Amino acid sequence: MLVVADAAVAYANEAACEALGGKHGVVIGSPTVLAGKLGAKPFESKYEKKVAGVTMQKADRWAIERMAVVDGALSTESVGVGYAFATWTRDDGSVCAPGGIVSAPPPDSGDLEARVAAQAALIRDLKENQGLENKSPEVSDAVAELLRLKSELEFGPPEDV
Repeated sequence: MLVVADAAVAYANEAACEALGGKHGVVIGSPTVLAGKLGAKPFESKYEKKVAGVTMQKADRWAIERMAVVDGALSTESVGVGYAFATWTRDDGSVCAPGGIVSAPPPDSGDLEARVAAQAALIRDLKENQGLENKSPEVSDAVAELLRLKSELEFGPPEDV
């Protein structure tokens, strides 16, 4: 997506239009809160910004310049800022990608820790109070779920392939 110096969208591909909630005719030329000029940094990665109800995630942004001859000398002048991002989040926390792909919000680690503790308590109850053994299907299933939750807590949710 290209934002020109007067903070309007000059170019956006289909994915950027999808993120901003419109079609080319609606998004192109529309005003935006995204910067149209960069300061001292000509490039920035892992940039995040909320715009039009979504937050760009891990975006790259860079200064777009063009060469010009001014008073007989070659110089560059700022045209705008380019933004590239692959995913964005909605206000509800869902993660979106081009093509209408929407994933549930990542679990809250506090909630996940509580689920791990509850699953461990369930296993203790199955073994100590209900007298089930490690090989029983109920205990085996509960342990498998506990291991899955612990893995998710340590490494995050599994990525869709």
